Amino acid sequence: MLTGVVAGLLIHFARDIAEGPPGVRMLWPLQDTAWTASYWWFLGMIITFTAVRLILVSVGIPRTRLQLFSVPTSEQSVSGASKPDRAGPGRSPPAPAGRDLQLPDHRGRIPRG
Repeated sequence: MLTGVVAGLLIHFARDIAEGPPGVRMLWPLQDTAWTASYWWFLGMIITFTAVRLILVSVGIPRTRLQLFSVPTSEQSVSGASKPDRAGPGRSPPAPAGRDLQLPDHRGRIPRG
């Protein structure tokens, strides 16, 4: 999540810089110079980031995602009490009996079988 926040802020600042005058005073109050760039610079940055992301996904990076929150089981939702998660950090809890969970792969397709 932190990576998404940082990327969003950087792209937001880049867009503000590319919008032209008055620009962005990035080093204010140390320096009063406003940074500006052309529209083509911003468009080139977007194309570059998109190409890098497509290459990383085609290679298989990231291979897995960390699961920060577990899905409550029917026992937990009925009783209201939560049991400690034995899966540990970064691991998925075991699927409840009777449910076959199929998660999509990195391309968004659900495997069959």
